[in-house]
Amino acid sequence: MTADSSRQLDADVWAESANELGEGAIAHPDRQSLLWVDILRRRLCERAFGGGEIRVHELDVMPSAAALVDRRRILVATEVDLRLFDLDSGAGHPVWPFLAGEPHLRSND
Repeated sequence: MTADSSRQLDADVWAESANELGEGAIAHPDRQSLLWVDILRRRLCERAFGGGEIRVHELDVMPSAAALVDRRRILVATEVDLRLFDLDSGAGHPVWPFLAGEPHLRSND
């Protein structure tokens, strides 16, 4: 054990977000924010690196992961499709359905 390994470090909570099943966090460098999904509550969340309120987008399906497209759009994998989602307007629309006829399955990252 070195002297440095015994040093105690403090940590702060960056965001108070009571997720039921929060996953898929990704950094968005153009927006200077962190995005993540709360799968079971059907939410997409975003918070600026500099702080402030968590922006929550309520979805009608369970999301599981997201990928960056450009400054304002992301591709979200949901339980029924891939959908293009506009972070500024909160609008999303399916671009590719999948898992048709398999109601016991859902996407995962």
